[in-house]
Amino acid sequence: MLPEGSMRTLRRVGINSEYWLQAVREYRRRFFNMVGSVHAIDVYCARTDREQAKGSDWAGRVFRDCA
Repeated sequence: MLPEGSMRTLRRVGINSEYWLQAVREYRRRFFNMVGSVHAIDVYCARTDREQAKGSDWAGRVFRDCA
């Protein structure tokens, strides 16, 4: 469990603190070579000619409210 101050900070920037903690703990299992909002991952994939990156679904949970 994260301290309340950390949870407030994550909420303020639009990150789901519960999923964020899981993503950090299980980084290698959830992501490949990038972490960020779904939009940021999609932009990266377009620039590198990838169709989809591992972690896109999980990023949608963690960074759901991020711009």
